[in-house]
Amino acid sequence: MKERKTKTVSIVILSVSILFYLVLFVLDGVQLSADSNSYLNSSYGREPLYPVILLLFRTIIPAEGYLSVVVFLQCMLAAFSVYHLTMVLKKKFNLDHFSTAGVLFLQFAVVLLCKMVAVRKATYCNEICSEGIAIPLFTLFLTELIVFAWYSQYKSILFCMIYGALLVSTRKQMYIVFVIMVGVYGILWLCRRIRIQKLLIAIASVVCAAFLAIGMDVVYNLGIRGEAMRHTTDSSALVIMTIYSSSKEDADAFEDEDMKELFLSIMEEVEENKYNYPYASGNFLSRYDHYASHYDKIAFGVVNPHFYDYLDTHFSLSENERARKFDEINSVFLKTLLPGRWRQILVVAGSNMLVGLCNTFAKAQPLLAIYSFLFLFSYILLFLYCLRQKKEDLCLMAFTCMAAVFVNVIVVGLMIFAQTRYMIYNMPFVYIAMFLMVREIFLNILTKRRQKKERA
Repeated sequence: MKERKTKTVSIVILSVSILFYLVLFVLDGVQLSADSNSYLNSSYGREPLYPVILLLFRTIIPAEGYLSVVVFLQCMLAAFSVYHLTMVLKKKFNLDHFSTAGVLFLQFAVVLLCKMVAVRKATYCNEICSEGIAIPLFTLFLTELIVFAWYSQYKSILFCMIYGALLVSTRKQMYIVFVIMVGVYGILWLCRRIRIQKLLIAIASVVCAAFLAIGMDVVYNLGIRGEAMRHTTDSSALVIMTIYSSSKEDADAFEDEDMKELFLSIMEEVEENKYNYPYASGNFLSRYDHYASHYDKIAFGVVNPHFYDYLDTHFSLSENERARKFDEINSVFLKTLLPGRWRQILVVAGSNMLVGLCNTFAKAQPLLAIYSFLFLFSYILLFLYCLRQKKEDLCLMAFTCMAAVFVNVIVVGLMIFAQTRYMIYNMPFVYIAMFLMVREIFLNILTKRRQKKERA
């Protein structure tokens, strides 16, 4: 009887998840974003997984219909990730129907808020962009990592390794999963939840995931470009951050005259248009706004055109060689500028990180920023309460979710800028963890009242 009831609940949760995303698929259909063409054209700077998916379905399905199939599958992957997380939590914490509905609602609410608050045409699952698969894959990854924290099973290590490799093959940002994995595995060992042998196996799985991602990248480029190479421009975001944090006076750090001249030509245009940090002022929100609003202008309006003009003027290169040479210039700029500009970079990154926290919990606006920091403070208090109550499994989940938030905030803050699309991955997890911790307080209150009545 119990098994039948559990199966019925599972079917209902899966059906609701599929129905929710089917409605989104019907309402929003296929949407192209500013980044869509770079995936459709298999640009040099894109990781392999999403372009391969697009290429596969373009080969199988004629005309433009293949994009609808891709978006439909993205929606179904999202539905499965929601279903899987909900079932894992329901089973672990023995959730009643109300609590189960709460977990589902929070995941759906985040999806809708991203569309409405960010004023987007469609949700990410309806767009031809890597977030369409990266968000549900990250949900599956973090769910499995939490499961490992609870049960320390080898199959969870394997799943985390696979999800990690797929995520890193989808977006540059997803290198965060390796940091999260190593951090959680290390904490579990320090807390004596796992032995040293299992820790070493878990760390080895992270290394394997990295090699899998590199292997997929090389094979993809061999098939597409006829050469065993990796995708390019991984360091471009940090170069833009560094240029934003620099001034013309930094030209003296360059030993190569050509590189010095290239840097000066870039900085003259950047400073003339007031794109860099001296023109940012106010609190962290306004400083972030200045950086975020000028990031693309620096990258695509100044740096890329100057880099490519330099390459085309000084060299005769094939497309593959041109892409690699672009990365070489990036490396020269970073090696030359970082030693003298790291303090200013940290100041810029600090504003990014604060905004990243706000965009993870709500939205980077004055009133909502206050709410975000109150949310974080409340989360910590609830975590300490559950820790005192020795609710180890709930604490492990809450810690893992918030650890993932901080890793993402730090990495994104240092590398690019903390817009919602980069911060959304952890939002449902922290709200669900908060919901379950609040639920624990209510359960304790009800238990104490029941015991008091029994004694009376």
